[in-house]
Amino acid sequence: MSCKDALLIVFGAALGFGLGILADFVRRTLDRRERSKRTKELLSAILEEVKEGVSRCEGLTEKRETNRVSFSRIYLSLWESSCAELAQQIEALKEPEILRLLHKIYYRFDLVNFNMEREAFESGAAFAAEYLEEMKENLSKLKKLLSKL
Repeated sequence: MSCKDALLIVFGAALGFGLGILADFVRRTLDRRERSKRTKELLSAILEEVKEGVSRCEGLTEKRETNRVSFSRIYLSLWESSCAELAQQIEALKEPEILRLLHKIYYRFDLVNFNMEREAFESGAAFAAEYLEEMKENLSKLKKLLSKL
């Protein structure tokens, strides 16, 4: 084996190694973009669920003010099914405030639902009324953060 052959082998190995690293970098970049896109789509869907929940709390408050009772709960299924995945992805977006706001909003929703499940409908409505402004404020902050993504 000549020196020229050895150099060609070393050059080929270095070229193969370099191309392998480049391919891995491209793959990771594409994966990161896809995860970011999926997270934004999921956050958009959750934002709609939050809007509906706040609207539901407004309805509970209105019924309470007219001495009527509502028996329905706030829908939380999307949040419950995607919370763990979303927590990991939001960290990658470097916006932990989004997760904090979602947690605060859904915590209030959960407490309203807790009363509804106990058939304490008036208590659930009272709780919704008490924290409605806070939920609206957190929803507004959430919308602003999500619009920046």
